[in-house]
Amino acid sequence: MSSRSSALVITTLGLAACNQVFGSTSVEVTPVAQFDAPLDAAFACTAIGQTPQFSPYLHQFLARDCSFYGIAGTDAVAECMIAGVETVVIGPLGGELVPALGLPASGLPSTPRIAPDGQTMLGRVNPAVVEYARAGDVWSVANSNVFELGSTGTPFSSIAQIGSTLRVLVLEFPEDTLAEYERANGVWSVVAQTPVEQVVGSASPALGLALTSDGLRLVIATDSETRYSDRPSLDAAFRPSEPLQSPAASDVFVSDDCARIYLSGLGSVFYAQRL
Repeated sequence: MSSRSSALVITTLGLAACNQVFGSTSVEVTPVAQFDAPLDAAFACTAIGQTPQFSPYLHQFLARDCSFYGIAGTDAVAECMIAGVETVVIGPLGGELVPALGLPASGLPSTPRIAPDGQTMLGRVNPAVVEYARAGDVWSVANSNVFELGSTGTPFSSIAQIGSTLRVLVLEFPEDTLAEYERANGVWSVVAQTPVEQVVGSASPALGLALTSDGLRLVIATDSETRYSDRPSLDAAFRPSEPLQSPAASDVFVSDDCARIYLSGLGSVFYAQRL
């Protein structure tokens, strides 16, 4: 079992086990090898202060051993096992995902997060998070230590982008704070710190974090459930999160229109559709 799925307790290898793994009572499988499926209808995120509702049914759409799937602008990115090696893959939305060019053969980053403009990627190379810049289709190191993580399982969020400014949330230990990092004029700095309990609650530690690209909506994966929070502006604190009907998993991604939540497990990527 790969490290990214170690948090999932799998007692049956078939898709019938999804209700045990994700906490859902029923699973619908839509086999799509590596292309994103069209939405059934247009969506928009709920108003700030309101929590969206998602279907308890999971749709399988990426039938490969992948995790940390995310969408940024016209790109999709994920971490997949290829020939027994964890590999960062990228491709146009709706197209094939292929290994990202320019990343080192050793010290390959995990937990890929790509900025909405497609020009910046963050990846974990323990204990640091490394920033990569894109030139054409080739990636190279721009900052070898954006911030350091307290442990191998420390989560950091997908990237929000406001103009040329980037934002990312990091769960920091042992302070148990959500630290918000901002890159402005090429320099990363902490612009806010919030006690984890204030946003996540005390019962379930955060395992994964996902921001919408405007930085106003946050989805949190915990060991027992998936939670949602939001805030009225970048200067405001996130409100206490509320549980979603969506199943729990060790990593999570939410689309910018809040139409889908993506989760990984059982060697595939799944999505739950907005109701």
